[in-house]
Order: sequence, then structure tokens, then C-alpha cells
Amino acid sequence: MAEVVRLDRALVAISLDPWIGQERPTREGQVPLREYAEGVTRIVYHVTVLGTVVIVAHIEV
Repeated sequence: MAEVVRLDRALVAISLDPWIGQERPTREGQVPLREYAEGVTRIVYHVTVLGTVVIVAHIEV
């Protein structure tokens, strides 16, 4: 249950400000990804042109 609470907090933070995460280095032609970390929760995501957030990975250590 604690994992869900941590994930929920991170998702809320991203939904309020999609640009909050650090931009990850990419090669030319790759989809630009961002990474947001809060405690042991890391989320790798993509922000579309319309500002929609697409979650690529959720990592819990």
C-alpha cells in the first residue's frame, strides 16, 4: 500500500507540472524522455506536443 501512495504522489506532481522531471539524454530521432524521482520512486515519461504525459516506466527500489 505504501508503494501506491508514493506512486500516487509522484504522478500528481507530474500531472501538475509535466516539465518537473529531468530531461534524459537521447540520440537524434529518439523520443525525448524525462525522469522524475521522489524518494525511492522513479518515473520515466514522455510529454507529448499537447502536454499529455505518457508513462514509460515506473521503478521502485
